[in-house]
Amino acid sequence: METMNRRQQLEQRIIEKAIKDEQFRERLMTSPNETIEQELGVKLPASLRINVLEEKPNSFYLVIPMATRELSDEELTEAELSNVAGGYGSAPSDDTQCGSNDINGICV
Repeated sequence: METMNRRQQLEQRIIEKAIKDEQFRERLMTSPNETIEQELGVKLPASLRINVLEEKPNSFYLVIPMATRELSDEELTEAELSNVAGGYGSAPSDDTQCGSNDINGICV
């Protein structure tokens, strides 16, 4: 069985806390960005939009990953280059790479 990556571990941690802690669950539903920032101790980019949905007995949510760019001869845009170069987050204090310890380009 494949081990979870850092993002999956963080998502699992947040979900487990929301199941156990009703106040946390309510804050997560009403203010997801701020609640996750507090829980993880990081500042998320203002442009990052987090949607939290609560499943009900008669509902099911399917999350489709973002579309990836087809391999082509096109050059990357300035914004894409910035993201590849770590445009969202900052390097850890010891100047090591985040590796798999990131969420949408943010070192955690």
